[in-house]
Amino acid sequence: MTLKGGVMDDRTFEFMKLRYQHHHDSNRDMFASVMEASSQALKASFIMNGAATIALLALMGSTASNPPAQFADFLPNAAIAAFYFSLGVLFTAISTGLKYLVQAMYAQATADRYQPEYPYTEEDYKELIGSWGSADKLARHGNRLNYITIFFVVCAYLWFIKGVFKFGSTFGLSICSLF
Repeated sequence: MTLKGGVMDDRTFEFMKLRYQHHHDSNRDMFASVMEASSQALKASFIMNGAATIALLALMGSTASNPPAQFADFLPNAAIAAFYFSLGVLFTAISTGLKYLVQAMYAQATADRYQPEYPYTEEDYKELIGSWGSADKLARHGNRLNYITIFFVVCAYLWFIKGVFKFGSTFGLSICSLF
């Protein structure tokens, strides 16, 4: 940077504007792609677990009056599997709410990291920071909450797998017989 008497020359100023704009656009695009991927993962989990729950409940309703004799434990196993699928839906719903909080924290942290240039002083900047706290603190909390959200999404998928295996055990299928 070339400063003449404390003032930035025009070329340096234009370069800094372009650099900032490129950095901003890159971060915005990356954030959008991450949010789209997480939305798709949540939708897939919700559809898988929700559809499995509804299908099992419909199957249980149609066979409740006349259960197959060869599958004496059909209704209890189907009920447990439906419960596992329902837990998957619950974990997906919790993950969706947590995703919103993570997004809000990251957006606030990004906004707080923007430090206004002259004529603002350090005290003016501290007043602009908001009630959430510092940008670094927000980013740390956002990262922790993001890991918790990922954990809940993984648990939702695991509940689906557990439900599938529980329902499969009704028909004598085990994990070893699948490979």
